This record gives sequence, C-alpha cells and structure tokens, in this order.
Amino acid sequence: MTNGDGYKQLAELLGYPDSERFHKLLKYMMTEEQARIVVTLPGEAEELSQKLNMDVETIKNLEYDLYKKGVIVPKNFETLEGMRFIQSVVFFHDRTLAIKDWPSNLPKLDQLWDDFLEAEFFKDHAKNYEKREQPALRLLPYYKAVMDSPEFLPEEDVREILKQASTIGVVPCSCRVRTGKCKKIQTDVCMQFNRSAEYGISVGMGGAGKPLSYEEALAVIDAAEEGGLIHQWGNAAKMSGASLCNCCSCCCIDGLPLIEEHVSPIKRWAKSRYEAKIDPAVCIGCKDEPSPPCISICPEYFDAIRKEWLPGVSEFKAVADPEKCWGCGACVLKCPVGAIKMELVRPADHIPGIGAPKA
Repeated sequence: MTNGDGYKQLAELLGYPDSERFHKLLKYMMTEEQARIVVTLPGEAEELSQKLNMDVETIKNLEYDLYKKGVIVPKNFETLEGMRFIQSVVFFHDRTLAIKDWPSNLPKLDQLWDDFLEAEFFKDHAKNYEKREQPALRLLPYYKAVMDSPEFLPEEDVREILKQASTIGVVPCSCRVRTGKCKKIQTDVCMQFNRSAEYGISVGMGGAGKPLSYEEALAVIDAAEEGGLIHQWGNAAKMSGASLCNCCSCCCIDGLPLIEEHVSPIKRWAKSRYEAKIDPAVCIGCKDEPSPPCISICPEYFDAIRKEWLPGVSEFKAVADPEKCWGCGACVLKCPVGAIKMELVRPADHIPGIGAPKA
C-alpha cells in the first residue's frame, strides 16, 4: 500500500474520497499507519498484523491512541478487544469532539470539523434528507408541558424512557463544543444509554464521567427544557435506544443543514402528538418585550409563533401556526401568564408501532 492510501480509503468509506478538507482533518487526527488500521477493521491485532505487515504491539498501541481520540470503539470496554470503526461522518464527529482531552491534544480539531461541515457536508446531508420518505426521528414533548394529559403515553414520556436504561450517562454536545456559539445552555446535555453510556464513561468523554442516577439524568432533562432544547427520539414505539439528543438550531450537525439548505423539518422529525394552543383572552402579548418569550424560545427550525393584531382585539397577541408547530412544548414553559396549553391532536398510532404485538 503506497503512502497516503490509508487516508484515501478512509475518506472513501465516509463518502469524501476527493475532499481536501476531509483529508486535512484525517491527517491532523491520525498517522498514515493508523488510517490503514481503521480501514482494515474489524479484526483482532494478530489478524491486522498479518494483513498490514506490522507487529502486534505496534498495532495495539496505535489502536489505543485511536480509541482515546474517539475514532474507534471496542466491543469489550474492559479488555479493549474487538475494535471497530463506525462508518458515519456524524458519529465520527460526535465521538471525537466529546473526548474531554481534545482541546489540549488536538487544538485545531473544532476548526477543521467546522470548515469541512460548512463547506461540504451540510449540503450533502440536506440532499440525503430530501430523499427520505419517512422521518427517522420524532420529537418528544416536554413532560412538564403535557404531564397532566391523561393520554400521555410512556413511549413519548422522557421520564419513562430514562427508567428503562440500565446505564445512563451524559456527554458534551459536540455541536456546541465545535462552534462555541450556543448561549442557551451548558454543553453537557447529550444523554447516552446502556452501551453508549458505558463507552462514554470508558473512553473518558467529558460530562459526568460516571453513570448517572435517574434523578441526576432527569435534572439534565429539566435543564434542557429550561433552555428550550428539543428532545429527539426514534420515530417508533420504543422505550430503549442508544442516545437522546437535546438539540437547538444554532449549531446542530443534523439540524443546521435543514435551515441553511431550506429543507422542511418533516424530513428529519415527525411531530409529537401535541400542538400548542394560545388563548387570546389570557395572552398579554408581552408588549414590553422586544421578542416575547414564546417566540424567542420556539426553535428556528419551526418558527411557529408570531404576534398578530387579531380582529376585534385592540392589542397584539401571540398566535401559534398549527402547520409549523412540532409540539415540543417549549413555549408552554416560558409563557409568563399560562396562556399556552398543549392540546392532543394526533392519535396514539401516530407513533409507528403503537399497538403492535410484542415480539
């Protein structure tokens, strides 16, 4: 294998064989030998030694460095056996920028990621969204906004989802870390469950660095809701998963392409079963506010609330557009006079798989 082939093959695995920016990122993160190891995985060190004509100890040392950088993931977190590379730009980005030591070891990593994403990846990601027939994710409504609803299902209740996880962890939001632009909340809001949580704890990602109790995990959710972040969950009737992302619109690797390339959010998220309803008799229009809190907190993806001069009413009122409302509930928690309520507008089978017989 000639010099540079490892980088080229790795870039090709991720769909960017000719990208100078992506090659620059790979070369900054790893040596040519390490790139060759990554593209040869999965396989144990002895197997890789024969394929790559490298001694076993060298391979193990190079693998350990890659593991500590978040590039590769072991099957066994104690013995570090069964290393593999997940072929996804998003996963690659998320893991490497969640490692707590990257600022000192790879100080330009955030800049290189941002340059590549903004110049190339976001456009490609948006095109892939356009091809989707069904959104892969669904918004979970804020539990505090709908907890009094008798129809509130366990499959959409973040509190019940937390209870199903054997291990819970939290890691920094790599998108917020990458840009440094988000002013809404601290970075440690990405919830990890089960093996994903065990990996984050094992490799030394930032955040808690230890398993969270249910109460600690719920405190993270409460902080996310206070900050106006949306809960992203799989668009299926499931109670377990690898992670729950708490997202905003200023820096998300998955969300920014929607805004920048003018893609409908329905390509990414199914709506929740709830919808914001504003009572004009209670709404005060927040006339002394340059931007009422319900409008400020509504994610830019949706932009569902505006102020209007309603017929027969002598002052501006907040109005929610049902077509644009995804039912997150952020506005409910921010209304100072309780004028906004979440109304159930979709049946249980809006969630794919609800009512299906258990396997």
